[in-house]
Amino acid sequence: MMALAGCASAEQKNGGGTVDLGVGGDDGGTGGNGAGDLATAADQASAPVCSDGDAYCKSWNVRTSCVGGAWVDETCAGGCANGACSASACSDECALGDTSAAGTCQLWDVGQGAFVAPDPAGRMHDRARDYDRLLRANQLVQGAVCNAEYSDATRATIAFYAGTGDSALWTGTALAAEAWRLRATGAPDAADELSRHAATLHRLLNVAGEPGYLARLAVPTGDTTPLETMNRCSNNADWHCNSAYGGGAWDWLGHTSRDAYTGVMLGLDAAWSATRDESVRAAIRGDVVTIAAELMKDRMVPATVTISGIPIPKTLSLTNVILAPAEMTNGRVTITLGGSNELYGAREFVTDFGPVLSQLTGASPPIPRPGSAMMLGAFFSMALEMTDGVDAATHQTLLDYYNAHADAWLDVAAQWSFAASCGDGYYANHIAYIMAYVWAHLEKDATRGARIRDAILDGKMWAALSYQKNPYFAFLWGATRTGTPAAATIAAANAQLAGFPPGPRVHVAVDHSADAKYLPHDASCTSEPMADTATSAVDVGDRVIDDFLWQRGPWRLQDGGNPNEVYPGVDYLAAYWAARAGGFLADDAAGTCARWAK
Repeated sequence: MMALAGCASAEQKNGGGTVDLGVGGDDGGTGGNGAGDLATAADQASAPVCSDGDAYCKSWNVRTSCVGGAWVDETCAGGCANGACSASACSDECALGDTSAAGTCQLWDVGQGAFVAPDPAGRMHDRARDYDRLLRANQLVQGAVCNAEYSDATRATIAFYAGTGDSALWTGTALAAEAWRLRATGAPDAADELSRHAATLHRLLNVAGEPGYLARLAVPTGDTTPLETMNRCSNNADWHCNSAYGGGAWDWLGHTSRDAYTGVMLGLDAAWSATRDESVRAAIRGDVVTIAAELMKDRMVPATVTISGIPIPKTLSLTNVILAPAEMTNGRVTITLGGSNELYGAREFVTDFGPVLSQLTGASPPIPRPGSAMMLGAFFSMALEMTDGVDAATHQTLLDYYNAHADAWLDVAAQWSFAASCGDGYYANHIAYIMAYVWAHLEKDATRGARIRDAILDGKMWAALSYQKNPYFAFLWGATRTGTPAAATIAAANAQLAGFPPGPRVHVAVDHSADAKYLPHDASCTSEPMADTATSAVDVGDRVIDDFLWQRGPWRLQDGGNPNEVYPGVDYLAAYWAARAGGFLADDAAGTCARWAK
C-alpha cells in the first residue's frame, strides 16, 4: 500500500533553495488561525515553477494545470477532483457553515447539480467535514488545537480553553489529517488548512527564540482569550511572557514534553510531502533541520541536581538534547533524582538514560528508552528526506551522523515492549507508534527499513496492539506494508472507526460496567471496572470520551463525564483521513463537496 506521506513531485523537490540551519523567521500572523504569510491554495497558481502535466484543483470546479511552463485555469463543466475535471466528483473549497464575501459554505452534489444536506450521523465523510467545521469554529486558540470548556451544559458560551499542555501535539496531528485529506482528495480547502496549521506550528517552533525548542501554545501578550491558566504571567514558571517575536510580543507555554514533538513532527512529515507550496515546504524543512542540528550537538551543560532535598552543582555531558535557556535556573538545567528524573531547562531525547544518571550518582545500569530511539530515527529521516537534492552539504552532514547512530537506535527501539497496566501510561504507545510509522515509511536502506518496518513496527508493536480495536494504529501500520494488508484486518478497523460518534465530542458520562459483552472484568484492575485487558477491548462506539481516543487504554468502562467539556475530534479526523489516504476506506459521500453559495 502507499505510505501516507507519499512522494514529492519534481518541482517540489527542486524549488527550495539552501536550507538555513537557524531558521526562525516571522510567520507574520497574529490572527485566529495563524495563517501568517504562508500561501494558500488560491495563491498557488502564481507559483514561478511548474512542470508540464502537473495539475490541481483551485476551487470546487476550477482546474489549474501546467501548460508550457505556466499555470492555466480551466472551469470544469462538472467539478474538479484530484486535479482533473469530472462529471461526477468535486473538491471541498471551504468548511461547511463558514461565511465570507463568497457566501455560505454548503454541501453540493455535482451529480444532482444541487445543494444537499450533510449527514454526519450516516456518512463518515460528512462526519469528518462536521468535525473539521467544529474544530475551526470552537477549538482553536491562535490556530492551535485546544479543548473547549463551556459555562454550562447548554454549551452556549465558552468559559475557557483547556488542554493547552497538549495543544502543539494535537495541532500537529490535525496538520497530518489535513495533509492526508489533501493527498486523498486534492481539496483546495485541505491545502489552505494545511498551510494555516503549518504556520501555527512554525510559530510554536520559533516563538521561544531558542533553536529547535517547541512551545506548547503561544498567544499575543495582552490577548484576552480565556485559558485554563487564568493568570498565566503571575508566578507560573511554565509560561514565558512578553517575548519578542515577529515584530510583536507573545506569551508562550513551555516545559514542553517529548510527546508534543511527536505530534508536531508527524504533521510536518505529512505536510511537507503533501503540499505543493514551496513557502510551506521551506519553513517546514528549516524547522526540522534546525531540530536535527541541535540534537547532533555534544554539550557540556551546567546543572543543579537535587538528591534527597540537597541541591548539588554538576556539569553534565549531554547529547540529543535541545536547550531551553529561558527555563533554566541561574543558567543551569535542573533535575531532581527520585522523581521523574526529568531535565528542566532542556528537552532531551536520550536513548539510554543510564549514562546521564551515572554522571549524577557515580553508577547506573542501562536505562534504554525505545520511544526516544524511534523519535531520533524519525526526526533524522525527515531531515534527510527534506534536504535531499536541496542542500548537499547539510544533507551529507546529517547522513554521516545518521549512519553513525541509526543502527544503535534500532537496537534500542527493538527493546520496545507492551504492558497493559490497566491502561495507565497507554499514551506512551501512541507517541512511540507514530514515530515508528514515520521512520518506517522514510527509511531508504533496505536492511534498516526491514528492521523498523517489519521487525519492530509489525513484529513487536502491531503484534502487541492489534487486538485493541485501534483503527488509527491499523491504518498507519497498513500504510507501511510492502504488500496489501489483510482485508479482514482493514475491514475490522473500518467497522470500528464507523462506530465513532458524530460531533460535537461532548464529554458525556459512560457506564458499560454491566454490559455482558465486556464481562468478566479484569480482576487485577481494582480502581474501576475494566474489560479484560488481555482479550476484551471496548468497541470504539462504547469508549469513554477523551481528548484523543487512540492514546487512551481501550478497556475503561465507566466515566462520570463533564457535559461542559468538548474535545476537538482530531482523533476522528486523523484516523479517517489516514484510512482514505492509504486507500483503506472508500468515500461514502462521493460526488459531493463543500462549496461557496451566494
